[in-house]
Amino acid sequence: MEHETQILHDPIYGDSGLLHFPKARRSSQGVDVVRKPYKENVFSTRGKVVCYLCSGQHPLYACPQFKELTSVQRLTFVREKNLCENCFYHNHLADACSRDRVCGIDGCALKHSRFLHAALVNLVQSDNNLVTGEVNISIPYVAVKVNNQICCSALLDTCSTSTFCTKRLAEKLGIRGKPINLELSTLSQKQISKTFVVPNLIVSSLTDNDMLIHKNVCILDHIPIKKTSLDFNKFDHLK
Repeated sequence: MEHETQILHDPIYGDSGLLHFPKARRSSQGVDVVRKPYKENVFSTRGKVVCYLCSGQHPLYACPQFKELTSVQRLTFVREKNLCENCFYHNHLADACSRDRVCGIDGCALKHSRFLHAALVNLVQSDNNLVTGEVNISIPYVAVKVNNQICCSALLDTCSTSTFCTKRLAEKLGIRGKPINLELSTLSQKQISKTFVVPNLIVSSLTDNDMLIHKNVCILDHIPIKKTSLDFNKFDHLK
């Protein structure tokens, strides 16, 4: 019954979903006629649900392979595919999900799938159990030239999934970008703010001809870092 209920409440193909598939009606000639679904050409599968994990014709939450994964593995897969953590579809975040349903496990009132509950709860607990006090994290940086105009420092953050530049740098380059709503998640918090995104930013080396083109660079008021020094002699692998 739970499985059938999930199908009926599917945000895309359910009874109240974005696509409606009306029952066949009988024409005057006695031939069954079925109207085409709304915006059928949006999906290359022509109305068929394709699983993001196994490519089977079922939603992700009904996938046997997905159910066999641990909650942490499920959360990792969902985030790698940029899927909504509530309905497992793309193009939106859980906060903006049209599926008006909360988890419900152990009274959980958060808007996420029950398949991800354990992993998300563990993340919250890990954040709450962080040792209070000052913790220093050192990130390497290199000197670069941006858009062949401005020389500055570029942080090499291997944990970041996006590229950012400061508002001050954008103003020096004379670029503004397109307005967006940015969801920025760190180890301890998640915040959504209005900012701008630059379609392309060219970063080049000061010592040779190496060049990188970064796409969709988000503009931040500032990057929260402080100057520090590190004695490399203490770490053989950093020499």
